[in-house]
Amino acid sequence: MKSFIPEHILEEVRSRADIVEVISDYVPLKVAGKNFKGLCPFHQEKTPSFTANREKQIYHCFGCGAGGNVFRFLMGMEDLPFIEAVRRLAARFQVSIPETAQSLGNTDTWNKKEVLYKLNAEAADYYHHQLLNTIGGKQARDYLETRGINRETLERFKLGWAPDEWRGLLDHLQAKEKVSADILVHAGLIIKKEKEGGKDVHYDRFRGRLMFPIFEGQNRVIGFGGRILGDGEPKYLNTSETPVYKKGQILYGHHLAKTAFRTQDRALIVEGYFDVIQCHQAGIENAVATCGTALTPAQGLSIKHYTTNTVLIFDSDTAGKSAADRGFEILTSQGLNVRVVALPEGEDPDSYLQKGQQEVFSRMVVQAPQFLSYRLDRAREENNDTSLQGKISVVNKLLPFLAKVPNSVERTEWVRQISEKLDINDRAFLEQLKNTLAQNRSRIDIPREPKQDAPAFDTEFFLLQLMLSGEDLARDIRRQVKIEEFDQSRYRELVQKSYEMLDEGEALRVDRLLDRVESSESKSELSRIAMEPLAFENPARAIVECVTTLRRRPYRDRLKSLQMERQVAFRENQQERLAELNRKVNEIKETLIPG
Repeated sequence: MKSFIPEHILEEVRSRADIVEVISDYVPLKVAGKNFKGLCPFHQEKTPSFTANREKQIYHCFGCGAGGNVFRFLMGMEDLPFIEAVRRLAARFQVSIPETAQSLGNTDTWNKKEVLYKLNAEAADYYHHQLLNTIGGKQARDYLETRGINRETLERFKLGWAPDEWRGLLDHLQAKEKVSADILVHAGLIIKKEKEGGKDVHYDRFRGRLMFPIFEGQNRVIGFGGRILGDGEPKYLNTSETPVYKKGQILYGHHLAKTAFRTQDRALIVEGYFDVIQCHQAGIENAVATCGTALTPAQGLSIKHYTTNTVLIFDSDTAGKSAADRGFEILTSQGLNVRVVALPEGEDPDSYLQKGQQEVFSRMVVQAPQFLSYRLDRAREENNDTSLQGKISVVNKLLPFLAKVPNSVERTEWVRQISEKLDINDRAFLEQLKNTLAQNRSRIDIPREPKQDAPAFDTEFFLLQLMLSGEDLARDIRRQVKIEEFDQSRYRELVQKSYEMLDEGEALRVDRLLDRVESSESKSELSRIAMEPLAFENPARAIVECVTTLRRRPYRDRLKSLQMERQVAFRENQQERLAELNRKVNEIKETLIPG
């Protein structure tokens, strides 16, 4: 392949092409002495082991061993043959390559990718001209105006109009390029239909549609999406796959968004062409969309070249929620962090931004919760049951996504976050959840329900019962527990009046205590206790347990406060703060462990 380009041309491309500049299109690099370092784009890693040297014009990864010059780097990143990598770099760094005498109609060269790029560019120019300058394009111009798309934006995205004619594009390209119809079929621009008698009929693939050119990373048109404006199906029609267009590998708007991916360290993934266009028109330039397909690993990898942070912004309907779920699985498998923006019901980025909600939208993007937080909230909305069985049902909805988190430490942290949000304090249940994840099972079993007649452990209620059980027990409690330690008002007044009677040397009798209390709530509580007294097997031991529980209550309150702070630190990726809060939480938990 090298023989197609003279050696002195190759040398000129080498000398002009800045390897650091080229690599920086895909990988953020930082200066490290004479070298530049970053995360390797050829394998997953968290500690940078990829090094580029501008003086020597080479790169090397000390992790996976990948290395070479600027040609090899571009070949590896874009899956290009050598000749194509040279051509791209020559065009970028303004080196002229003498062309051979090959025409587009030559059967020896018609299937070359360069021909398809050229034909797609010519088609994009044709459609764009039809939109801007023809009477037939007025329908599309008026439609774009109703969608709030201005002239600058439609030119930036090079939107077009495919006339409602059978051979508009076909006649144009054949007249201009002398190209055969079969080549245009191969490019995905023309359809061939066999008629009776053996004669083939060729006609335009896109007719009567608003056209969205789809660009690859080097700003070359590789395909089209077409939207019908009137009645008809399908609503959207895409180019069939060709040697240059693989819809599972490209993201709409990527060529305009890739710089913003790096500068903002975040990629927004939306659903439709208009969502992308409205975002860019509003100054939100890091938005891209899939081309009529679910997210793929290849699309995730194309984002990872620039940033590891993604935000999914899909419709709030059932299909949009399912797309968010699938998107998380795909992007997480590529080592990307995933957050989600949940727009109001019935809204998408296009409609929301048309209403002038740019500031609100941008703020929602910055504050977007991590996917598992978003998914937890969704599961709770779908299952409004606060019983243990209801909480387990919520956990089971999250298990498939928790299992996708590759890092075991992060997964354990999420288990803790989820258990705190659901207020699950059952240690056996949490251990069962961890074991379920470790065994890669899809659901956790529901434990047997506890007996319904088991009384709740109400520390203050039991202390009051013990006080009324005997004078010595009452005085023991009086010595150990202050009135301020009773939080519940209906008990506090009873305890206060009981303490007064003990201090005055009066016998602690219910009938006399009733004369002293004032609130009707306290009188009612006291009479209930007197009518249904509890019998304690070991009253002295019961006092010890109650006092111990009461002493630990401030620690439990502090623990809840720290756990809430820890959720915020985890959500905002404040690693140092998170480590400090984990340390404090563990200290309190050690204090609460029975000695």
